[in-house]
Amino acid sequence: MGYFLFVAVLQEIKKIAIRIISGNCFIIFIFLTFYDSKLFKL
Repeated sequence: MGYFLFVAVLQEIKKIAIRIISGNCFIIFIFLTFYDSKLFKL
């Protein structure tokens, strides 16, 4: 019983981690796009 609970918790942590990582990638992508557009204006 405890083992299944442990696996369920691990899967939840994995979901949250994936969400955080994808969120960070999205922010970095937006930042780089904005940075590139500023460079092109110069």
